[in-house]
Amino acid sequence: MKTLSFKTPVPFPVKEVQKRHLDPEAVFRWVMLNDRLTVTELLPAQNGQRLIRFRLKHLIRSLVADMKVHFDPANLFRIKQDKGVFKHFEYYVNCQKEGGGTLIFDEIQFELHHKWFFYKSRVKRVQEVLKSIFEDKNTIIRQELELLKRYPANYPLKILLLGSHGFIGHALDLMLTSFGHQIFRAVRSKSLLGASQTILFNDESGEANRDQFEGFDAYINLAGANIADKRWSEQRKTLLYQSRVQFTQKLTKLILNLDKPPKTLISTSAVGFYGAEAVNCKEDSSKGEGFLSDLCSDWERAATLVNHRNCRLVLLRFGIVLGQGGGMLDQFRKLARLCLLGPIGTGQQKLAWVAHRDVLGSIYHFLMTTPLSGTYNLVANDHPSQKELALLVVKSIYGPKWNILSLPLPKWVVETLFGKGMARELFFASQQVENKKLLDSGYRLFYPEITSLVRPRSF
Repeated sequence: MKTLSFKTPVPFPVKEVQKRHLDPEAVFRWVMLNDRLTVTELLPAQNGQRLIRFRLKHLIRSLVADMKVHFDPANLFRIKQDKGVFKHFEYYVNCQKEGGGTLIFDEIQFELHHKWFFYKSRVKRVQEVLKSIFEDKNTIIRQELELLKRYPANYPLKILLLGSHGFIGHALDLMLTSFGHQIFRAVRSKSLLGASQTILFNDESGEANRDQFEGFDAYINLAGANIADKRWSEQRKTLLYQSRVQFTQKLTKLILNLDKPPKTLISTSAVGFYGAEAVNCKEDSSKGEGFLSDLCSDWERAATLVNHRNCRLVLLRFGIVLGQGGGMLDQFRKLARLCLLGPIGTGQQKLAWVAHRDVLGSIYHFLMTTPLSGTYNLVANDHPSQKELALLVVKSIYGPKWNILSLPLPKWVVETLFGKGMARELFFASQQVENKKLLDSGYRLFYPEITSLVRPRSF
């Protein structure tokens, strides 16, 4: 039997740390940060426990285990395998007061099957993954408690999420719910109305029950098809425009016709507003040229219509969002594990990026800081090159001494695969965007530099 134990100090009271563990949705928030572990809910929480299936990526095949997760105030939080690849698996958490903060004790006891089959190497690999999961969990707990401390809520907010199933929306939904706010989700199909607290908003047919949109504290608009998902054919460009600009136009038109419009609208845009070649761009810099720039400009203009209803508007221009569960970082890691990650073209193009956790944190910052309004660049402090990011990703998988990248991907190959316009505006765009206005607003980044987010794997 192998035992892993970790002690993690956090500067918050024991009761607050325990509450983070006892939330039945907590497991989903913790797992989102880890690229080697996924979770699928099997049963809703009942009688203080939930049956969940975990999938752990391990070498060639995945390890699947059904676990019983117990949320018991007496024993805090514990997981025990019901059936699966482990011969034995139990996980316990305990919290003890230490000075003015809390010491979190994480302990796992596990044993694998088939001791004759590379057992020591398999155990070592599982240990590494479990250690990273511990670290991720406690990082999220600390960050969430920091947000709750920075932005105390006098009462639960009533919030409508539009785009709640995406890379950002799903995580934001879970976080805001765990903070005690009342979250409603806009859906486009009647077939999805059976889910808890859903409201129909079909932007194509215009079908919506106006009464259900009255009296919200805030709308958060994250809707939009994935920009980099497919080649930019004319049909794809039309879809991207409809899912952002026309969707936002119809949303703001709805708001203008409400008797009790939301007090706040947080809407999104992107640093693509500044064009493919952007240097030291601020919020008041002029727009660039190209499809993305035009899309972002029209997108933002559609949102500003709510100013006619005295609705506070916050426009967030996202950099490239880096985090687990989607986006560029996931794609880079997949390529790195296949030894296919290298420079795109010269690899010298600068990236204006932001951590996924800082997207969630900044949205909460603007949600709770009501004097703030206007447009903000949501980016980190530094601008690594694409080649630098690729090398960091490789080191995060193979260790700090690994300095080998795959051969460069020629420009003509990218242009052939995606078209010259998409290649120039996405893959070869070089953008340096300032975040001074964001920092001056009082938000403190969890991940200010790329090395704080993508770190070499420790052996």
